[in-house]
Amino acid sequence: MKTPSYVVIKQILLENFDMMQKRMAPCRVAYSMKANPSKEVVDILKETDAYFEISSLAEAEILLNLQVDASRMYCGLVVMSEEEICDIYQRGCKLFTYDSSEQLRRIIKCCGENVKRVLRIRVNDLIENSIGFGMDLHTLDKDPECLKKATGLSFHISNHTDMALTIEAIRRLEKLSDKEGANIEMINIGGSYSLYEDEKEYATLREYLKDFVSRSNIKILCEPGSAVVNTAVDALCRCIMVIQQDGFLDVFIDGGIPSGMTRKPREIVNLSSDIKMKKTICRFFDTTSMKKLLFTSRIDFVINAGDILLFKEYGAYSYCYSNIFHSRNIPEIYTVGKEDEIEFLV
Repeated sequence: MKTPSYVVIKQILLENFDMMQKRMAPCRVAYSMKANPSKEVVDILKETDAYFEISSLAEAEILLNLQVDASRMYCGLVVMSEEEICDIYQRGCKLFTYDSSEQLRRIIKCCGENVKRVLRIRVNDLIENSIGFGMDLHTLDKDPECLKKATGLSFHISNHTDMALTIEAIRRLEKLSDKEGANIEMINIGGSYSLYEDEKEYATLREYLKDFVSRSNIKILCEPGSAVVNTAVDALCRCIMVIQQDGFLDVFIDGGIPSGMTRKPREIVNLSSDIKMKKTICRFFDTTSMKKLLFTSRIDFVINAGDILLFKEYGAYSYCYSNIFHSRNIPEIYTVGKEDEIEFLV
């Protein structure tokens, strides 16, 4: 088969989404398409009740081409041109995000009063690793119209490792929703939630959210991406060359990821050989950009030029960084029902 290619495992994808819904109740879950925007992933998730958080016209068109109702779209990008906003609005999206008065002006100009507007609030002062986008409270105090024009509030944290801090960020949105002149119908508590962190932490979050909904009648949305898709997609690449240098075994693959922006897979399997050797530290590079390290991994098997390697749990932020640099083709994507069908596919 041609490499590189990706394999979507339907059973795992649906299990992950179901687990996320249960873990994040009473939130409505929106799959963040930027993690993996392939039509194969969306085609499976459209059969659930997922919303879809989009960041581009191309992602909106993927949804529409797969006959996903536009009412399930949520545009989460806070910096967009008027042309982009108009194009996405014309495709039926009725929910847009902003974190500045200028972006709010653009949304109103392009969409009038026909869309829901979600104001993203900055929470960096509460959580250091939160994404920098968001309006800080000092700016909001000087420009109260940004809150009065909002029908929703949101924040985003890059990694929810301490739910006490997450709850503190939600309290900030709750206080803003209680301000005079505010007309908040929903809040979005962002993505980067995990399926594998301490369940007790998430139980505490659920209890707080249930209490919040009962008191306010405000709907809650969350937008995980990696947690839903990463373990549900594997990658197949071919080893092009192996070189021993600088104390490492450098493995060059045809992954088509020149930027080097990707995550370490949970496991690497050599589908062409099962010969064992002493554990060795390997550095993996893409042949389209051999100076950008993909990841480092310790292996105990032989890798030779021409071998097909299976990278397990490689679904988030790998396929979406593939591009046509060096005139490469975008990788093929296949769908299987269960994980044990991958080797038969190969």
